[in-house]
Amino acid sequence: MKFLIKHSESDSEFIEEFESEEAAYEAYQDIDVTIERKKMEMTKEQKREKVIALLLSTNREGMQELINWMNEKGFFTSPAAMSHHSNYDGGLVDHSINIYNTYVKLCNEYKLEVPRETKIIAAFCHDLCKVGLYIGENGRYVYNNSVGSQGHGVLSLVITRRFLKLTELEEKMIQFHMGMYTKDSSRKDLEDAFNDIKVKLFYFADEIACHLMEKIN
Repeated sequence: MKFLIKHSESDSEFIEEFESEEAAYEAYQDIDVTIERKKMEMTKEQKREKVIALLLSTNREGMQELINWMNEKGFFTSPAAMSHHSNYDGGLVDHSINIYNTYVKLCNEYKLEVPRETKIIAAFCHDLCKVGLYIGENGRYVYNNSVGSQGHGVLSLVITRRFLKLTELEEKMIQFHMGMYTKDSSRKDLEDAFNDIKVKLFYFADEIACHLMEKIN
Protein backbone atom coordinates (compact mmCIF):
# COMPACT_ATOMS: atom_id res chain seq x y z
CA MET A 1 0.00 0.00 0.00
CA LYS A 2 1.31 3.45 -0.94
CA PHE A 3 1.97 5.99 1.81
CA LEU A 4 1.01 9.60 1.16
CA ILE A 5 2.08 12.91 2.71
CA LYS A 6 -0.04 15.95 1.95
CA HIS A 7 1.27 19.51 1.81
CA SER A 8 -0.89 22.54 1.12
CA GLU A 9 -0.74 26.08 -0.17
CA SER A 10 -4.10 27.84 0.25
CA ASP A 11 -6.49 25.95 -2.06
CA SER A 12 -3.78 23.74 -3.57
CA GLU A 13 -2.45 20.57 -2.04
CA PHE A 14 0.66 18.62 -2.89
CA ILE A 15 0.87 14.89 -2.31
CA GLU A 16 4.10 12.95 -2.18
CA GLU A 17 3.98 9.20 -2.62
CA PHE A 18 6.21 6.75 -0.76
CA GLU A 19 6.38 2.98 -0.75
CA SER A 20 6.14 2.81 3.04
CA GLU A 21 5.77 4.88 6.20
CA GLU A 22 9.44 4.24 6.95
CA ALA A 23 10.44 5.77 3.61
CA ALA A 24 8.33 8.83 4.35
CA TYR A 25 9.94 9.30 7.76
CA GLU A 26 13.40 8.93 6.23
CA ALA A 27 12.66 11.58 3.60
CA TYR A 28 11.42 14.01 6.25
CA GLN A 29 13.70 13.15 9.16
CA ASP A 30 15.00 16.74 9.30
CA ILE A 31 11.53 18.33 9.26
CA ASP A 32 9.02 18.53 12.11
CA VAL A 33 6.30 16.53 10.35
CA THR A 34 3.27 14.67 11.65
CA ILE A 35 2.78 11.84 9.18
CA GLU A 36 -1.01 11.85 9.52
CA ARG A 37 -1.51 14.12 6.48
CA LYS A 38 0.57 17.00 7.84
CA LYS A 39 -0.09 20.30 6.02
CA MET A 40 2.77 22.67 5.26
CA GLU A 41 2.39 26.11 3.74
CA MET A 42 4.47 26.53 0.60
CA THR A 43 5.46 29.62 -1.30
CA LYS A 44 5.28 29.59 -5.09
CA GLU A 45 9.05 29.12 -5.24
CA GLN A 46 8.91 26.21 -2.79
CA LYS A 47 6.15 24.68 -4.87
CA ARG A 48 8.26 25.04 -8.02
CA GLU A 49 11.19 23.37 -6.27
CA LYS A 50 8.96 20.50 -5.10
CA VAL A 51 7.60 19.91 -8.60
CA ILE A 52 11.10 19.96 -10.08
CA ALA A 53 12.32 17.51 -7.44
CA LEU A 54 9.35 15.26 -8.21
CA LEU A 55 10.12 15.33 -11.94
CA LEU A 56 13.80 14.61 -11.36
CA SER A 57 12.91 11.69 -9.09
CA THR A 58 11.62 9.81 -12.14
CA ASN A 59 15.23 9.47 -13.33
CA ARG A 60 13.95 9.70 -16.90
CA GLU A 61 16.62 10.60 -19.45
CA GLY A 62 16.05 14.10 -20.82
CA MET A 63 14.11 15.31 -17.76
CA GLN A 64 16.53 18.11 -16.91
CA GLU A 65 16.21 19.44 -20.46
CA LEU A 66 12.42 19.36 -20.13
CA ILE A 67 12.60 21.23 -16.82
CA ASN A 68 14.86 23.85 -18.42
CA TRP A 69 12.24 24.30 -21.15
CA MET A 70 9.43 24.57 -18.58
CA ASN A 71 11.34 27.26 -16.69
CA GLU A 72 12.27 29.17 -19.83
CA LYS A 73 8.80 29.09 -21.40
CA GLY A 74 6.87 29.87 -18.22
CA PHE A 75 5.23 26.64 -17.04
CA PHE A 76 5.27 27.80 -13.42
CA THR A 77 3.68 31.18 -14.14
CA SER A 78 1.18 30.31 -16.90
CA PRO A 79 -2.58 30.15 -16.26
CA ALA A 80 -4.32 26.83 -16.91
CA ALA A 81 -7.06 28.40 -19.03
CA MET A 82 -8.20 31.65 -20.56
CA SER A 83 -11.62 31.81 -18.90
CA HIS A 84 -12.17 28.44 -17.24
CA HIS A 85 -10.49 26.54 -14.38
CA SER A 86 -7.40 28.01 -12.69
CA ASN A 87 -7.29 31.04 -14.98
CA TYR A 88 -4.72 32.96 -12.97
CA ASP A 89 -0.94 33.31 -13.02
CA GLY A 90 0.48 30.02 -11.77
CA GLY A 91 -2.78 28.21 -12.42
CA LEU A 92 -1.17 25.66 -14.74
CA VAL A 93 1.15 24.27 -12.09
CA ASP A 94 -1.71 24.24 -9.55
CA HIS A 95 -3.89 22.32 -12.01
CA SER A 96 -1.07 19.86 -12.71
CA ILE A 97 -0.59 19.29 -8.97
CA ASN A 98 -4.33 18.76 -8.56
CA ILE A 99 -4.56 16.16 -11.30
CA TYR A 100 -1.45 14.42 -9.94
CA ASN A 101 -2.88 14.31 -6.42
CA THR A 102 -6.25 13.09 -7.67
CA TYR A 103 -4.81 10.36 -9.85
CA VAL A 104 -2.53 9.15 -7.04
CA LYS A 105 -5.56 8.95 -4.72
CA LEU A 106 -7.71 7.13 -7.28
CA CYS A 107 -5.00 4.58 -8.06
CA ASN A 108 -4.44 4.02 -4.37
CA GLU A 109 -8.17 3.70 -3.67
CA TYR A 110 -8.82 1.19 -6.46
CA LYS A 111 -5.45 -0.58 -6.16
CA LEU A 112 -4.37 0.13 -9.72
CA GLU A 113 -0.70 -0.58 -10.37
CA VAL A 114 0.58 2.43 -12.27
CA PRO A 115 4.32 3.21 -12.09
CA ARG A 116 5.08 6.21 -9.90
CA GLU A 117 7.08 7.90 -12.66
CA THR A 118 4.15 7.48 -15.07
CA LYS A 119 1.80 9.32 -12.71
CA ILE A 120 4.30 12.16 -12.39
CA ILE A 121 5.13 12.50 -16.07
CA ALA A 122 1.52 12.31 -17.27
CA ALA A 123 0.28 14.82 -14.70
CA PHE A 124 2.94 17.46 -15.29
CA CYS A 125 3.16 17.02 -19.07
CA HIS A 126 -0.49 16.58 -20.07
CA ASP A 127 -1.02 20.34 -20.54
CA LEU A 128 2.38 21.45 -21.78
CA CYS A 129 0.57 22.85 -24.82
CA LYS A 130 -0.69 25.64 -22.53
CA VAL A 131 2.74 26.92 -21.53
CA GLY A 132 2.83 30.57 -22.60
CA LEU A 133 -0.43 30.12 -24.52
CA TYR A 134 -2.39 32.82 -22.67
CA ILE A 135 -1.18 36.35 -22.08
CA GLY A 136 -2.68 38.98 -19.78
CA GLU A 137 -3.32 39.12 -16.05
CA ASN A 138 -5.97 38.82 -13.34
CA GLY A 139 -8.10 36.33 -15.25
CA ARG A 140 -8.22 38.46 -18.40
CA TYR A 141 -6.26 36.59 -21.03
CA VAL A 142 -6.03 36.32 -24.80
CA TYR A 143 -4.28 33.78 -26.98
CA ASN A 144 -0.59 34.30 -27.57
CA ASN A 145 -0.47 33.98 -31.35
CA SER A 146 3.26 33.33 -31.28
CA VAL A 147 2.52 30.07 -29.48
CA GLY A 148 -0.68 29.19 -31.34
CA SER A 149 -4.01 27.88 -30.10
CA GLN A 150 -4.33 24.66 -32.09
CA GLY A 151 -4.02 21.21 -30.59
CA HIS A 152 -4.20 19.96 -27.05
CA GLY A 153 -3.43 16.38 -26.07
CA VAL A 154 -1.52 15.66 -29.25
CA LEU A 155 0.44 18.91 -29.02
CA SER A 156 1.34 18.22 -25.38
CA LEU A 157 2.50 14.77 -26.48
CA VAL A 158 4.63 16.24 -29.26
CA ILE A 159 6.29 18.68 -26.85
CA THR A 160 6.96 15.98 -24.24
CA ARG A 161 8.48 13.66 -26.85
CA ARG A 162 11.07 16.30 -27.70
CA PHE A 163 12.69 15.58 -24.35
CA LEU A 164 11.50 12.22 -22.99
CA LYS A 165 11.05 8.70 -24.26
CA LEU A 166 7.55 7.78 -23.10
CA THR A 167 5.89 4.46 -22.40
CA GLU A 168 2.77 3.55 -24.34
CA LEU A 169 0.64 4.16 -21.24
CA GLU A 170 2.13 7.63 -20.70
CA GLU A 171 1.49 8.56 -24.33
CA LYS A 172 -2.16 7.53 -24.12
CA MET A 173 -2.72 9.28 -20.80
CA ILE A 174 -1.38 12.55 -22.21
CA GLN A 175 -3.01 12.30 -25.63
CA PHE A 176 -6.48 11.35 -24.40
CA HIS A 177 -6.73 13.20 -21.09
CA MET A 178 -9.57 15.32 -22.56
CA GLY A 179 -11.76 12.25 -22.97
CA MET A 180 -14.98 12.98 -24.81
CA TYR A 181 -13.77 16.54 -25.46
CA THR A 182 -10.84 15.28 -27.54
CA LYS A 183 -10.75 17.03 -30.90
CA ASP A 184 -7.30 16.19 -32.24
CA SER A 185 -7.70 12.38 -32.29
CA SER A 186 -10.30 10.05 -33.76
CA ARG A 187 -13.20 8.66 -31.75
CA LYS A 188 -11.98 5.12 -32.46
CA ASP A 189 -8.51 5.91 -31.12
CA LEU A 190 -10.11 7.37 -27.99
CA GLU A 191 -12.32 4.32 -27.47
CA ASP A 192 -9.34 1.99 -27.97
CA ALA A 193 -7.28 3.98 -25.44
CA PHE A 194 -10.13 3.95 -22.93
CA ASN A 195 -10.19 0.15 -22.98
CA ASP A 196 -7.36 0.60 -20.48
CA ILE A 197 -8.99 1.80 -17.25
CA LYS A 198 -5.72 3.46 -16.23
CA VAL A 199 -6.03 5.84 -19.18
CA LYS A 200 -9.72 6.45 -18.57
CA LEU A 201 -9.15 7.14 -14.88
CA PHE A 202 -6.60 9.82 -15.77
CA TYR A 203 -9.34 11.60 -17.73
CA PHE A 204 -11.61 11.34 -14.68
CA ALA A 205 -8.83 12.83 -12.53
CA ASP A 206 -8.60 15.78 -14.91
CA GLU A 207 -12.37 16.29 -14.78
CA ILE A 208 -12.39 16.18 -10.98
CA ALA A 209 -9.56 18.69 -10.81
CA CYS A 210 -11.14 21.06 -13.34
CA HIS A 211 -14.74 21.00 -12.14
CA LEU A 212 -14.63 20.15 -8.45
CA MET A 213 -11.31 21.44 -7.13
CA GLU A 214 -10.48 24.58 -9.07
CA LYS A 215 -11.93 28.03 -9.22
CA ILE A 216 -12.47 30.51 -12.06
CA ASN A 217 -10.89 33.90 -11.46
